[in-house]
Amino acid sequence: MLSSLPRVYPLLGLCGGYAIVMLFNPVREALRDGFRCIARFKRIWLTFVLLGFAYSVFQFATFTPIRNSAGAVCMARCCALYGNDIVSGVISFT
Repeated sequence: MLSSLPRVYPLLGLCGGYAIVMLFNPVREALRDGFRCIARFKRIWLTFVLLGFAYSVFQFATFTPIRNSAGAVCMARCCALYGNDIVSGVISFT
């Protein structure tokens, strides 16, 4: 039944619902004032850009597995000593 529904109807419903919420939401004025503030004071843009860049660098450094040759050699030696238990997380070094 949903496969026969054109793809534009959910998109129209989403946009219509968003428009209704934004027209009758009292937060609209505060959001409008925030956009005016950002447009007027350029240093606020700089602050948001720097904080966003720092956040993306932190996320990349924290959650990206970086594999170097020393780490691979150490992992190979540990697996040779302890078997595959270290890979499955059975043995912890803490």
